[in-house]
Amino acid sequence: MRIHIILLLLISASFSHCSPRVTITRDRDDQANFSQYKTFYWGPMEEDRHEEFPMYDNSLNRKRIKQAVAGELAKIGYVMNDRAPDLLVDFHIVVESKQDYTTHPDSPYRYWRDYQLSTYNYKVGTLIIHIVDANLEQLVWQGTASAVLDERPTEVEQRIHATIAKIFEKFP
Repeated sequence: MRIHIILLLLISASFSHCSPRVTITRDRDDQANFSQYKTFYWGPMEEDRHEEFPMYDNSLNRKRIKQAVAGELAKIGYVMNDRAPDLLVDFHIVVESKQDYTTHPDSPYRYWRDYQLSTYNYKVGTLIIHIVDANLEQLVWQGTASAVLDERPTEVEQRIHATIAKIFEKFP
């Protein structure tokens, strides 16, 4: 029985290690009446792709994001309408290079330990989704997802869809 528990813990730890921790935030205009909105379409994108991070911000991933967002809005009951939408949707991709530090003992045998300082680099990606009231031209909802990015991303399409589903979990 004890072996089964240890094996189960090892399997769950390996699965949790495979997928990065995603931080989700949501914000909404409390005065917006979401029951009046029935349709959506894509608003003008305010930014170009980030050429310095083509592995993460590229036309294929942007297409996947649009498909996932449209799919989540359709699940909720919104209909895409390019002529007179109630809501305009856009998104932004932010990729930042970060550096952090870690310390570790230089020698385990000395009374007064010396510590070595090591640095490591990583990238943080943030996806920001804006939903704007088309008539008022006012932001009514925003959802974000941030995570440390993999150096060699795998299962990109599944991760995008899963992340966007999490963002829209508590959509009004």
